[in-house]
Amino acid sequence: MRTLQDDGSYERISRGFREYTGEDKAPAFIILAVLAVVLVGVILYSLARRDRGGGRQLFRRLSDANGLTGPERRLLQAVARRAGEDHLPALFFRRALFDEATADMAADRDLLGSVRRKVYDA
Repeated sequence: MRTLQDDGSYERISRGFREYTGEDKAPAFIILAVLAVVLVGVILYSLARRDRGGGRQLFRRLSDANGLTGPERRLLQAVARRAGEDHLPALFFRRALFDEATADMAADRDLLGSVRRKVYDA
């Protein structure tokens, strides 16, 4: 009867595992590093987009609450760009910012007056 120790095939397999040097780790490490960089990029991008989307959503809600029409919303967005305001909803709470940005703005005065009345009760 033969035992496992007499059979050389198991010894060859065992020796193959013991002699493994791990030289193939470099490509796996590079792939892992690239995946980590991509994952961090996706997370940062999603965080940045989430903040922008939240501001836009709040702008829409405030516009609806104040009864602004489409042209009035576009005018308010143009005023925000002109004022250098990144956070659109800030115009609903900062009348001085609105007044400064529209002081010499070439826009329909009736439309400006309508926005001022609806948003600032003026």
